[in-house]
Amino acid sequence: MQVILCPLFYAVYPMTIRLSIWSGPRNVSTALMYAFAQRNDTRVIDEPFYGHYLTVSDAKTFHPGADEVMADMDCDGPRVVHDVLLTPTDKPVLFFKNMTHHLVELDWGFLNQLTNVILTRDPVDMLPSLAKKFSPTLRDTGYDTQIQLLDYLEQHGQAPVIIDSCELLTNPSHVLGQLCQRIDIPFDKNMLQWQTGARPEDGIWAKHWYHSVHKSTSFAPYRPKTAPFPEALRPLLTECQPYYERLFAQALKAKEATLTTQRDGIYLAPSATLTELSQEPLLDEYATGLIPQALAQRNPHDDGQTTLQSYLFQAEAGSPLFTTLISLDAELKTVVAGKVRILPLPTFLSYRAKLAADGVIINNLRLPPLNYGGHYLLKVDETQLCFAVRMDIQSEKRLAGHVRVVVSSAERPATRLENTERRLTWQPLNQTLIEEAIEFGNADLSLPLTAQEKQRLQALLVELIP
Repeated sequence: MQVILCPLFYAVYPMTIRLSIWSGPRNVSTALMYAFAQRNDTRVIDEPFYGHYLTVSDAKTFHPGADEVMADMDCDGPRVVHDVLLTPTDKPVLFFKNMTHHLVELDWGFLNQLTNVILTRDPVDMLPSLAKKFSPTLRDTGYDTQIQLLDYLEQHGQAPVIIDSCELLTNPSHVLGQLCQRIDIPFDKNMLQWQTGARPEDGIWAKHWYHSVHKSTSFAPYRPKTAPFPEALRPLLTECQPYYERLFAQALKAKEATLTTQRDGIYLAPSATLTELSQEPLLDEYATGLIPQALAQRNPHDDGQTTLQSYLFQAEAGSPLFTTLISLDAELKTVVAGKVRILPLPTFLSYRAKLAADGVIINNLRLPPLNYGGHYLLKVDETQLCFAVRMDIQSEKRLAGHVRVVVSSAERPATRLENTERRLTWQPLNQTLIEEAIEFGNADLSLPLTAQEKQRLQALLVELIP
């Protein structure tokens, strides 16, 4: 690859982080651009060197829509550097989605004024996708140029972040969180979702390349390709693999996801620590943000390493608020004595003392999706008595569906008042009904509520009457 060196002066606006993602093709780079476009502090620009690359290479003879791209863009590379990459901007972060193989016939000196990130992808996944557009060579993949770029940046004192697309798709919040930390900007949970359709920043080439991302609303979970790898691409795969392996060795890694979202709810990993769960942005949206609030109030003796698995056997190490809240709906998928059991959390808590922790495997804890109109309340008093309530409200008829009521304290494990729930479900809510339901449900408790405790629960339920 030819690197032209020439003395150029670039005026840089000092308050802006100029974040350049140097990607290969078909590397989920557009999804990453869409993620950053959700940030209020960021402006995104799509492949500013594409016109230059087509002009100075033979790629214009086989890239779809090449003539239209060159007619639409500034194709003078040095001018693009000065007028686009290093121009003053009104945003703290200026994000560039760049293709590494576009770095031809350019003075690389401007890279020292950017925050550079390399985005790569396993060629086993990438090459069949690229081959649907044209017959690629090593130059078209960008792997060799990414290694040249890595060497150049390291020689000039930079330690560029490397992202692998599989790791990103496996655990977007964790990988993006690491990226934001490394480049010294706050993580923004809005990066995890976007609206379907095109964005105004899309390049004119979007109609040829962006069909999948325009249908998406988030990073799609990684799924390995099941089709046999094309034999015609094996020589190129052999060329690409050593470059990719070096990049992957330095890439940010996705540890086991602390949670995953599926149609039937949110699944919490038993290996996740309570600290990790308290920092999960997706839980901010569940139960009106009460879960991170409850986890923040865990036992001060917790060293931050308590996992969900160990906490469920030794709740005193964690947060009674958290236990009470998730007891409303959560269910555990467990393996007990070699048999798979799916248990409501209160059922598990009621007989966990009879189980040996090392003889039970907890596969996951599921929080079911909140129905439209659902409301949660969580209260704790000075005696550490915890009440949690959830119900789906039909405001016009003052009806409550899917009612859950849980009480717990130091003396009693989290317990659902199932008779109270049944008495309130699909009945017009009023104070008299609530009083009767509490009395009816008090029979569920081995340690009945005191008169004062019943008054507190009544006040909590009355809050939810439309």
